[in-house]
Amino acid sequence: MKPSAKKIVHSITAFTLLDYPDQTACILWFAGCNMKCSYCYNPEIVFGKGNYSIPELLSFWKNEEVY
Repeated sequence: MKPSAKKIVHSITAFTLLDYPDQTACILWFAGCNMKCSYCYNPEIVFGKGNYSIPELLSFWKNEEVY
């Protein structure tokens, strides 16, 4: 990974069945938001910094087992 790779993803939900009926999904939670809604339920993501870069995400997906 390049040391300059920007970390834009706050966190990863590697496996969920809740968001798309009858399908599995992996969710990427991107850091930052310019809306700053008062009712936001993810302030740690909105105001937080990224923890993962694109090369790190690609490595994560490459190492995940497919069922």
